[in-house]
Amino acid sequence: MENRRVNKKKLNVYIVEDHNEVVAHIYRCIGSKLLPLSDLTLVHFDSHPDLLIPTDLQADDVFCLDKLYEAISIENWILPMVYAGHIKHIVWIKPIWSTQISDGVYKFNVGKEKQSGHMRENYFVSECLYIPSDDLINLKHVTLNVITFPRPRTNTDSDGQRSKAIGQHTKRDVQPLNDLSDLVPNLNLSDGPYILDIDLDFFSTQNPFKEDFSEVQYNLIKELYHFEEPQPQNIVQAIKDRTDLINQLEIIFKNLSQGKEIHKVTTLSDKARQLLIEQLLVELGGPTADIDYQLVHRCGLTCDVTDLPHHVTSNSDIGHMITEMKHLLDLMRQPAIITISRSSNDDYCPKNQVDFIQESVLKTLASLYCQNINAVHDY
Repeated sequence: MENRRVNKKKLNVYIVEDHNEVVAHIYRCIGSKLLPLSDLTLVHFDSHPDLLIPTDLQADDVFCLDKLYEAISIENWILPMVYAGHIKHIVWIKPIWSTQISDGVYKFNVGKEKQSGHMRENYFVSECLYIPSDDLINLKHVTLNVITFPRPRTNTDSDGQRSKAIGQHTKRDVQPLNDLSDLVPNLNLSDGPYILDIDLDFFSTQNPFKEDFSEVQYNLIKELYHFEEPQPQNIVQAIKDRTDLINQLEIIFKNLSQGKEIHKVTTLSDKARQLLIEQLLVELGGPTADIDYQLVHRCGLTCDVTDLPHHVTSNSDIGHMITEMKHLLDLMRQPAIITISRSSNDDYCPKNQVDFIQESVLKTLASLYCQNINAVHDY
């Protein structure tokens, strides 16, 4: 083990509530030269990949911080930093209940769409952000390592769910690993500095929409917004069809929220989905009920190929996970900075556990780095 624990320089730990708020701290560290301008690696402990892109973000606005901070949110804060040239390698370390992306090594591009000027990528399909590389300019190449930790013994998704549809990319499967010494080389960390990023919902997470809707209501929303993974040759058409469906559903629920009756709003050409809307309205209480239709739509946008993960972990198991994380970090060199997101205001990390998790993680980091941390509480 390298003798890095005796470093007298304080290791800054930035703690925020919403995950996108770490971006401002990362940029300040770049400005103060605590971090280099480019070629950064982000080691990202999280139950969610956070690898979307703000739908209406113009690629050029990535370089205007006021516009960037206004555009990003918890699910889409990483890839804008890739397009800006700061991050070139992402290591998503996910718990076993997160099945959005299968374990593996992915190489893909982020760029500017020639026609619209929007920032897009050639990776996610179901999120309607996919654009073929030939239609992108100013390409930035990024490598994504996805690793389940603590490791299962087999190289399959933890609960058999499908991973999100993938477009153009290069992928190499990761073989099952039996101990931490096997895992570290698969992180593919370069010799340069890296950011250690921890979302506290890595240890215990909720799907908040399952608290907002009954099981029957949630399943109807899920079926209404379901996305069937296309064959590679049909990706472009599938994206168009998916975009049209999402836009139609947004208009329908907007009209319903304005008090219009169901038979007077735009109907779907897909009769099966139209019937689902009518069944959903009955389950929600009928036309006279006080329904938050925007919440229905936001929930639906999370239901494509996979669900949001939902696994409320016992405190004893949380303690075990934190110990496992410490063992892993002990085999890695010290990060340049650490960012932590609480994710409790939006109920992704349970409110009754978040303080316990945060305190435990901070104690572990202090122990790991010989008390040499400077915790900045920005929430």
